[in-house]
Amino acid sequence: MLLRGLRLSDDLKTRLEQAQKLRGYRSVNAFILEAIEEKLQRTDAVESVSESEARIAADFSRIV
Repeated sequence: MLLRGLRLSDDLKTRLEQAQKLRGYRSVNAFILEAIEEKLQRTDAVESVSESEARIAADFSRIV
């Protein structure tokens, strides 16, 4: 597995630690990994919607 070093401000580090404990993650790393996965899924969903909208617009322009 590829490892990345992150430089975090003290404030962000504190917020991550609080979120990890509050939400029941076993570690800050587990919280960060899930956050990255969620962001990637949302990005994929937005791209999918954009592709669908483009297809609908193209179909509509052929009808008009």
